[in-house]
Amino acid sequence: MTAGLEEKKENILAARFGGLGDLLITLPSIQLIKKKRPQTQITLVARQSYGLFLKEAEVIETLLPLEAHEASLLFQAGEEIPGLKLLHYDLVLIWLNKEPAGMEAFWRRRFGEKLRLIVWPGEADRPLAHYFLLKTAEIFNIHINRSSEEKEYALLTVKEKWLEKAQSHFPWLKDIPYVVLHPGSGRLIKRWKLENFLSLIDFFVEKRIGGIVITGPAEESYLTLLSACRWPDRWGWAHEPDLRIVCGLLSGALLYIGNDSGITHLAASCGCSGLAFFRQENFPAWSPWSDRIKIIVASELESIEIESAVEKIQELLASKKDGFPKNNG
Repeated sequence: MTAGLEEKKENILAARFGGLGDLLITLPSIQLIKKKRPQTQITLVARQSYGLFLKEAEVIETLLPLEAHEASLLFQAGEEIPGLKLLHYDLVLIWLNKEPAGMEAFWRRRFGEKLRLIVWPGEADRPLAHYFLLKTAEIFNIHINRSSEEKEYALLTVKEKWLEKAQSHFPWLKDIPYVVLHPGSGRLIKRWKLENFLSLIDFFVEKRIGGIVITGPAEESYLTLLSACRWPDRWGWAHEPDLRIVCGLLSGALLYIGNDSGITHLAASCGCSGLAFFRQENFPAWSPWSDRIKIIVASELESIEIESAVEKIQELLASKKDGFPKNNG
């Protein structure tokens, strides 16, 4: 980075491609820049629905949706930009999971010396969110004093109105200990069986803990079965709830249980305690960067027995006894 950029850092175009989990992996890096370089304005290139959520969370100031024509002009080879109107940024920062192949040469022609790429080298000894954070700190010459400070950047500030919205949508959860179950993921191979998640409900009912099952657009195949379920008292199901409502649910939850998914990363960002199931090939790189989300790892998720999950959940509940009703066994 040139001295001029180091002094100014006024306008940064930051790009992250992919789903919700991919975007949240860059949350610590974005919040590091905001805290340590408060004079900087960040324009984020991301999917519109996720970017608007981060904008309302005040993580970013400006969004350039990936679906917009301007984004295609900037990041896809082909049509040239008329004039320089879209190139007024002091720096263009792109976080990538792998080498961009032929696109790097195009981006370097487009952005010149303004371009900074952070590419994951394929290491498997730490969460990708931590790797991105350290590399972002290097680019901006930021010194991070301690490991506890690092993880502060991985947390969202959950707005009170989000919690209120969640309570208004799911009033049966108000004033009781409850859990959030998310049995989905973008790929079937990364999902613990839906039947296993549903079996956990019996365990929680015995503990007098309420809850909600949430599903997203990737879980369309679950809709028929979940629609036919007879939910116990203080339990229910919601399909594709607004991310702000999901944050409200997570911020008030006793525990979260899920798979390798964007919602699991969101739970970690909300400071939620919980349990997640990960394939060995995706751990620890794609795991949430959180001490509160415990991970059960297996080469195949089908090999994870319910008893193993219940044992881990018991341990988590034992550390949260204050969340139970006083007469709970």
